[in-house]
Amino acid sequence: ENQTFLSMRTLSNNSNIDCILRAFKLVLGTYENARLVITNSGEKKDEILDLIKELNLENSVEYLGFINRETVKRLLKTSTIYISIPTSDSTSVTLLEAMASGILSIVSDLPANREWITDNKNGYVLNSIDEKSLKELMIKSLENTDMKREAKDINEKIIKERAIWDDNMTFVRENYINLLNNR
Repeated sequence: ENQTFLSMRTLSNNSNIDCILRAFKLVLGTYENARLVITNSGEKKDEILDLIKELNLENSVEYLGFINRETVKRLLKTSTIYISIPTSDSTSVTLLEAMASGILSIVSDLPANREWITDNKNGYVLNSIDEKSLKELMIKSLENTDMKREAKDINEKIIKERAIWDDNMTFVRENYINLLNNR
């Protein structure tokens, strides 16, 4: 069974990729075939690559750097869990893409993430950014197949209702035109 975690955030302090790596190392104790794919780059790139070596994760972690749209789509289709645990953020487009593609997400406890993810319903919300808490959610997310199925349906519905850009822009445009006409 596929056990692939995906991180697509910039390699910066805010993204907490080091925490993801340390938690993933703990996950391997239970799921030795699990994989972690890290994309993107940033000022922490060298530190992250060093940490992968230091934790002996070269065989389980794939670092892809910057990737094109096609690769993003492929990764979202072939991964099991999307992880995005920044310390601060506004709504992440990649989170919406993950939701739309049907993979379960683990996100940090931020207002922007809570707008989209309800803990234990359509994803998991990490209350504190530390590797033990994250490891527990990563293992839970692999084991809870019922929730994965339900989350897929819930997320598709949320994305259709609230995140389809064209529909939203049509709504904005119509309201804007109404405002102009009623001045």
